[in-house]
Amino acid sequence: MGDNATEYTYEDFKTLMGTNFESAYHLCQLAHPLLKASANGSIVFNSSVAGLMSLPYNSIYAASKGKSYRSWNTVRQNIDQIKPSRILI
Repeated sequence: MGDNATEYTYEDFKTLMGTNFESAYHLCQLAHPLLKASANGSIVFNSSVAGLMSLPYNSIYAASKGKSYRSWNTVRQNIDQIKPSRILI
């Protein structure tokens, strides 16, 4: 993958977003009914400092992690009948 934002291909973009955001999003959808039915269990999302601050040569990676970080905070606050502490970032 390119080091500069202008060097990334569409496939690079799609791969990073799919790996860092979409896969976790779909896993959360699948886990939601299990968490609702269970008194135990958590979803733990692993993020990166790149999602919180700008770093050189990581534009798409940082965008995928920033998107993930913001999304999981929203999911954590909005999932019905699940205590927020069961979704960790």
